Amino acid sequence: MFSNLKNFRTYAPPILVVAALVVTGCFGASAPAAAAPEADAAQSEAAPAKDAAAGEAVTMNATLQAETEALRAQLAEMLTAQPAGAGPAAEAGHAAEAATPEPGQAAEAGHDAAAGADIVDTAIHAGHFTTLIKAVEAAGLVETLKSAGPFTLLAPNDEAFAALPPETLAALLMPENKAELVNLLMYHVITAKAMAADISGLNGHSTNTGLEGKQIAVKVDHDKVMLNGTVGVTTADIMASNGVIHEINGVLMPDGAAVAEAGHAAADSHAAPAADAAAHGDALDIVATASQAGHFTKLVAAIEAAGLVETLKGVGPFTVLAPTDAAFEALPAGTLDTLLKPDNKQKLVDLLMYHVIMTKAVATDIASLNGRTANTGLTGKKLNISVDHDAVMINGNVKVTTADIMATNGVIHEINGVLIADGTSTVAGDAAGHAAGGDAAAVNAKPHWAYEGAVGPAAWGTLSEEYAVCSTGMSQSPIDIKKYQPIGLEDIAFNYQPEGMKVKNNGHTIQANVDAGSTITLDNVTYNLLQFHFHTPSEHTLLGRALPMEMHLVHKDAEGNLAVVGVLINVGAANANYSEIWKHMPAVADEEQPVPAPLDPVTLLPKDRRAYRYSGSLTTPPCSEGVNWLLLANPIQMSAEQIAAFKMLFPLNARPVQPLHDRPVLVDITIGG
Repeated sequence: MFSNLKNFRTYAPPILVVAALVVTGCFGASAPAAAAPEADAAQSEAAPAKDAAAGEAVTMNATLQAETEALRAQLAEMLTAQPAGAGPAAEAGHAAEAATPEPGQAAEAGHDAAAGADIVDTAIHAGHFTTLIKAVEAAGLVETLKSAGPFTLLAPNDEAFAALPPETLAALLMPENKAELVNLLMYHVITAKAMAADISGLNGHSTNTGLEGKQIAVKVDHDKVMLNGTVGVTTADIMASNGVIHEINGVLMPDGAAVAEAGHAAADSHAAPAADAAAHGDALDIVATASQAGHFTKLVAAIEAAGLVETLKGVGPFTVLAPTDAAFEALPAGTLDTLLKPDNKQKLVDLLMYHVIMTKAVATDIASLNGRTANTGLTGKKLNISVDHDAVMINGNVKVTTADIMATNGVIHEINGVLIADGTSTVAGDAAGHAAGGDAAAVNAKPHWAYEGAVGPAAWGTLSEEYAVCSTGMSQSPIDIKKYQPIGLEDIAFNYQPEGMKVKNNGHTIQANVDAGSTITLDNVTYNLLQFHFHTPSEHTLLGRALPMEMHLVHKDAEGNLAVVGVLINVGAANANYSEIWKHMPAVADEEQPVPAPLDPVTLLPKDRRAYRYSGSLTTPPCSEGVNWLLLANPIQMSAEQIAAFKMLFPLNARPVQPLHDRPVLVDITIGG
């Protein structure tokens, strides 16, 4: 969409695809005991009897020992039950679910997969993906696509590759261009199992791909699934042992362009207007073009201070939303000077990369996103686009004042405000330079954090003074459950009732915000249920092993203290109790959808609700401590398809486990109800 075929480039490092150990549940009706790691035997010994209650104490000790052995046996069974063909242990201790082909599901148009064949062998067996297979071999991706997965392969047929210019295909297959070939192929991979119905459900939205930071736009046109506007799915649901193949009639390009079978590159959605050479630096890169314009001096100074000059002089293509000098001057006094200090370099980098779109998008491309969002160079942060009387507005109040200032490696759009990643912005002419929608200065905006990269978990504590406890705290969550003290504890009273709720994509997870009324009672204190959300893989681990997902139900008491109930989620049968939530998961950050009918949160829990209890923290910044953690020991189940649907939105959103230090972990030996 944004550039012609010959100009596509590498934008992201090769993807690491990890074959993960699959953890399966083994909890039938005859085995209600919790899955629990080895108990601390010394802690579980009852005190010697000294009075007439000695006999009762001995009986209690025997009960503890029996429960401990039963729990230990259950855990051993759960961790060792691994289906045939499951891969090795997951990287960094995280486990993922295995692909589970639906029995008896036949592929269309005679494209049945050979019995038990993986994606590569299925494609070979089909006979009309020969060029694709040759490319997979040249890229060294055979073993990757033969691993446990699950994967979805959007597979161009031989006719689609034949539509490429001969010199392009030949160049891609050369050893020196292997990295570009890997990126091209991984752009055709979804690192989850997505059936045709799953992809159709994304109509009007985008899906992540195996190429980091690159998405494919999905549209359904008269029952036909179209990708990036021009490439159609011609045969869907070709099943393989480790995922599914959808045959497509074009080759998708990471820059949004595509080549369909007709033999012609999909036309750009625009004819880029020619900028005035003297005014806009014709034949200059983005940095030089901005410098020559004369009214982006503060932006250029910021780019230099952030060390982004070489990046924005690179091959790109890039789109830079460029605040004018007047826009920077509208910031609160001293804000820009503060940002330019070496100590604030990361904040400055984040601010600037939020103004960059990692492809070439001219004005008509951006206007076509009216009512939707655009990804930015700041991972996980998007721009809200709207069109108001032909004016393109960004995040509600920043206006594109001059569009399509062309450069050799992309395009610049002049804007009249400085964009802030938390959604606020400062526009030239704003009274007193206050941020629109609030009085917070840009430099005081909540710092951006993520689960990977430079602002990943290892760096959270350095991003802000407010987040410092993420690094310095001694009671952080999640933890690895290794030892515990079994003890007779009062049951957690779940006083849940059917509630209305709204399901929101908050940019980090899917979160269901619950109407007031549901509570739990813990140690005679009542906590109100506020919301619940999800992580993949599970944040808490059992003996170093993660399950595919984990749900956190967040509660608060009258004094502001938090209690979080954690529910581990294993791959298994489809879970109808989650179907309405899953149907209303927004694919776009900051979107929210109501669940039509009230839902009782108690239906989301396992029947056996004994829990590991410990004092911990929030698992996301600011990592506040003093949280009462109640991790239910028995997991629930979801189908591989349900888990894959979540992972299409959030492939990884779990904080690594934190040191336990000297905190005790308790587990109830009674069975709550």
